[in-house]
Amino acid sequence: MGFELDRFKGTVDPDFKCNLCNKVLEDPLTTPCGHVFCSGCVLPWVVQQNSCPVKCQRISAKELNHVLPLRNLILKLEIKCDNHARGCDAVVTLQHLAEHAETCDFSPAKCGNRGCEEVVSARDLDAHMREACEHRAAGICEGGCGLTLTLREQKSSGHCCKHADIKKFQVFQLDFKFLRWFFSCVETDLFPKLQRKLYFAS
Repeated sequence: MGFELDRFKGTVDPDFKCNLCNKVLEDPLTTPCGHVFCSGCVLPWVVQQNSCPVKCQRISAKELNHVLPLRNLILKLEIKCDNHARGCDAVVTLQHLAEHAETCDFSPAKCGNRGCEEVVSARDLDAHMREACEHRAAGICEGGCGLTLTLREQKSSGHCCKHADIKKFQVFQLDFKFLRWFFSCVETDLFPKLQRKLYFAS
């Protein structure tokens, strides 16, 4: 699909341009008639049209060939980092562009905190997750569930502690069962035994 011309340092030789996208050639392929295109540009065209994009003759995808000498020359061109718009000022040769991108401090990185869709530069990711992100862990729920709360939940009181409600309901059930058992004892001959147990327990 080619590389944008304004990313390169200095003037780019017109012979390095793709005749389809008009960008600097990326993985150049040549047709039997001598025209050169990016592989990503010419392959779909030939598969669909069965002809050279210049429409000078009919060809098949099998007739396209890599132009290694031209490719090697292009790889020596100096190009701005993919993250130039994000603040990276690095200029590297095209052959080292991918290698630089892997370690570039300005590469886009998505926040790892659950619920956060923020994308920041790789160098700012750690600080964002620990200090700026509203979805970072900020405390423990005191309502009874013990879940970790995010800063946003703390600020907005948006945590619905269902676990706490369930716990209260379970306690209520236990109390109700005890009372039902207690009154059943009162109505039977077990009540004297219960009285003795309560007396000694106290």
